[in-house]
Amino acid sequence: MQEEYEPEYNTGKVAKIGIFTFPEYRHQGVCSRLVYQAIQYGKKNRIGIVADCTKYGYPTLKSLGFKDSKDKRVWINLSK
Repeated sequence: MQEEYEPEYNTGKVAKIGIFTFPEYRHQGVCSRLVYQAIQYGKKNRIGIVADCTKYGYPTLKSLGFKDSKDKRVWINLSK
């Protein structure tokens, strides 16, 4: 079953991610580096990324260029 997304980021190929970092690895840049790698892959392959976010992951995703959406997710359009 394919999940429906808001039209604002339904621009072609879309990948959905979630992020979580174990407490002992937080504030070391681990998650940021992994999401950065996903962004690079998305750019290369023209795949947008949508992320459900918690209050903990939201600042990290926003700092990497993700935009707010209408349905309490963040996204980055890489399909251009």
